Amino acid sequence: MKRISALIISIAILLSIAIPVGAGAAVETVSGLKQTNAETNRVDFEWEPVFGQNVKYEIQMGKTLDDLQTVRDDYYFTDYYTTNLSAGKSYYARVRAKIDDVPGEWSEPLEIVTVPEETKSFVQTDCTTNSATFKWDAVEGATAYRVCEFNGQEKVIATTKDTTYTLKGMNNKTALESKIFVKPIREGAAYTAEKIYEYIYSWDSFAITADEIKLTPKKVNTPVVDVIYSGLQLVSCSTSKVPFASNYQYAVYDAKNKKVFSGSSQTPSVDAKRGQFYKIRMRAYTTISATNKTKYGTWSDYKYFGYGANVSAKKIKKTNIKASWNKFKGATNYTVYISKSANGGFKKAGTTKKTSFTIKKFGKKKITKKGTYYVKVVANKKVGKKTIKSTDNSVASVR
Repeated sequence: MKRISALIISIAILLSIAIPVGAGAAVETVSGLKQTNAETNRVDFEWEPVFGQNVKYEIQMGKTLDDLQTVRDDYYFTDYYTTNLSAGKSYYARVRAKIDDVPGEWSEPLEIVTVPEETKSFVQTDCTTNSATFKWDAVEGATAYRVCEFNGQEKVIATTKDTTYTLKGMNNKTALESKIFVKPIREGAAYTAEKIYEYIYSWDSFAITADEIKLTPKKVNTPVVDVIYSGLQLVSCSTSKVPFASNYQYAVYDAKNKKVFSGSSQTPSVDAKRGQFYKIRMRAYTTISATNKTKYGTWSDYKYFGYGANVSAKKIKKTNIKASWNKFKGATNYTVYISKSANGGFKKAGTTKKTSFTIKKFGKKKITKKGTYYVKVVANKKVGKKTIKSTDNSVASVR
């Protein structure tokens, strides 16, 4: 019985004796070291906790693996941040646990990276109808660049190591809504340092707003003739506006298909003499300011026009009217009309390729000796399956 009591006492004494860590029990090596945040001058990282009493951590950092130096030696938390770093750089860190000042092994070193500075230049250099090309200055410390769009929130379009990128699959039929910008990033072994934009106060240096982005404009509608100023021999034309147009180019050709006028305007007024057919076409264009490139859209279809066919008339044999007129340049033929009113009611008298025509009837009735008749001539031009007619034609009266 005494032996059993002595054994119990001996075990109790052994259990009450604290065994120093250095005497056999190893301190657990820190694991799970990872970067959690980055800014241009700050990094955050964390690790898995080591369990035990009186655990604290020693943290080392350096620009290379060969110059790691202790920055904290009595740290009790499992996350750490440091500031006053340089933008777009790699640093290295490692951590070890200590229990009662007995250190464990160092963790595997971790590369930690800072966010590069923003690019100082981001411009568009070229475009097509469905693509836009951008370039930017290289940023020190950036290992790649993200091309992004922003319309309330950031969306990454592409990541590239170049300092130029062509964004494809765009639509020149509708105006854009998103800003396009580029941000430099630095890629570490296990973490990418980049700035996430929830709002940007100034876009000037590294973004292009939606209304500044250029695409080659789409084909414009066929021009229309708005007003003919016959006294001034001016014809005012226009075409519809299209997205991405900086301005509109027009070209006017005479009856011999010779270019006689050209310029830039969405609503050009062109010198057009009476008595001949013209044709006008228009196209939109955009200018890229960074490269001074002008990108032209497709030419519109031609709009043909002519005005001011002059006519004179007289009675012959008392019951016939002879109409005569000057040659209308570019005309295929002429249609002669007659009426008893200068303001309307004209009926077709006939069609001819000549510059005179004898009218013998007004509708189904013969021309009478008395009464006043009114005659006008319309010049016609055949273009494919269409017939173009002159406008603002003169009217001659005959008694």
